[in-house]
Amino acid sequence: MPEASIRALDEAARPSLSRLEFADEILRAAASPERIGSIVTGVLCDRLDVGPIGFGPAGILSAHAVGRAHPATIEPHPDDHCALDLHIPLALRIDVRIGSVVARFGAGVRLRARLTLELDRPCTVIVRHRPVRTEDVVARVRGLNPIGRAAMEFVPVGRLVASRVAAHANTVFADPEVARLTRIDVVQLIGRAWDAGLVLDAGHSTA
Repeated sequence: MPEASIRALDEAARPSLSRLEFADEILRAAASPERIGSIVTGVLCDRLDVGPIGFGPAGILSAHAVGRAHPATIEPHPDDHCALDLHIPLALRIDVRIGSVVARFGAGVRLRARLTLELDRPCTVIVRHRPVRTEDVVARVRGLNPIGRAAMEFVPVGRLVASRVAAHANTVFADPEVARLTRIDVVQLIGRAWDAGLVLDAGHSTA
């Protein structure tokens, strides 16, 4: 039997989608893990220049961090595709100053954030995030100069970095611009596709 005929039989035997199943497939397509990961990584890449931030007794220490985010990975929840675990690896360079003395550190960081997809009227998907905790951040830090290496012996630098990364991630996620980017209007997306001629190709033009 020709392959085209086999495909036609397979299509005919496939059960039709219910309205609920169709809506579920639209949700999966509009807010796929890959798209969500791309949006969040892009936002964090634009914001990885933080400080100087004062900390320590009376704010006598000043920290400045710059870095880059690598592509995020997302793990969908096995039982609920509206729940996602976002993992973002970061590479940071951190300078901590007290007066003219500078301790330099490099850090490899892995940030985990739980995202949920919420539905809103008329046909909108909103990406929410659970506040990032210090425990959601793993930081491996090394001293880059003699002062930085000496500080590693006495100061919990990894814990401090994890705390600041968590606070920065929460600040970024709370930004109104991020809220706008993570609100997906499915009706508007479909309208744009029609307007751009992406729904019907030239061979099926109604003109």
